[in-house]
Amino acid sequence: MKRVLAILAAAAAFAASAFPQGSDWFSDLDSIAPALDRPEDYRGGDVFIRASARRDRLTVVEIPIDGRGRAGRYEVEAHNRVTSGVSADLITKEGKVPGYAAVPEGFPEGTHRVTTVQARSDKFGPYSIGTDAEGLVDAYKVTKQDGRIVSAEYAGRVADYGYSIHSNREKSFETSRSWGCIIVREADCGRIARTIRADRAAGGDQYVVAGR
Repeated sequence: MKRVLAILAAAAAFAASAFPQGSDWFSDLDSIAPALDRPEDYRGGDVFIRASARRDRLTVVEIPIDGRGRAGRYEVEAHNRVTSGVSADLITKEGKVPGYAAVPEGFPEGTHRVTTVQARSDKFGPYSIGTDAEGLVDAYKVTKQDGRIVSAEYAGRVADYGYSIHSNREKSFETSRSWGCIIVREADCGRIARTIRADRAAGGDQYVVAGR
């Protein structure tokens, strides 16, 4: 706890001295830090990606490791429009469940760890930024013909995984939809991926904090 308090104090002191009055680059931390499930995990060097309540903006905050480096903070436009109906794969911790589909929900509220930063050459590239977020969806046992669902039997409300941040190369940002993932533009996706990879190389942790 002493270590956490010391880091918070250093961050506050740094913010006061490094930025002009009226420009608080740490304004989002009051809402982000208390949301962590384990406050003792909070330390310098971590990256927080704050998703707005509407999931239409991501604020990326980079905490200096020792409070002496310049803090990083930038924002990117995002969206969380989901496809309608029984349209999504059902994904458990073990992966996709054959023979089942789900009605997609928006990106789950709460504090989630970033688990992977995977380069992708398909339509969801250039990167997929995976998280350990757990959602809750209506699942159906389905029968398909020629790739289309022809019958669906309700299977209950079940836990769903696979939530990430990525882009869509086939559809415009304004018209694209997802199965619950947060969508950003390609250039912004690459920037966030580079931020996370640099922080990981320095030994930091990364979180996505989704507001309500």
